[in-house]
Amino acid sequence: MSGSRKFVIQCEFELFGEELNNVVTSCPQLNIHTTGDSIQTAMSRLAEAVRLFFDTAEARHEFLPVLEALERDSLEVPPWWPAA
Repeated sequence: MSGSRKFVIQCEFELFGEELNNVVTSCPQLNIHTTGDSIQTAMSRLAEAVRLFFDTAEARHEFLPVLEALERDSLEVPPWWPAA
C-alpha cells in the first residue's frame, strides 16, 4: 500500500475495586473491550486485541473500508456489523 494513512483510535480505561486493581479498557470505535488486574496488563491486552482486529479485518477483505471509515471518523455503523 503506498502513501500513509492517519486516523485516531480512542482508548479508555476504568478502574474498579477497593484497591482499584480491576481495570477495563475499551476502544469504542472498534467495539473492543478487555480487562486486567493492572492498567499495564489491560492496555497491553487492548493493544493485542486491536492488532487482531486489523489482522482479521484484512482476512475478511474489510481492511480498506475500515481504514477509510476511520480516516473519515465515521465508524458509526462499522462495516463488519451485519446489516439490520
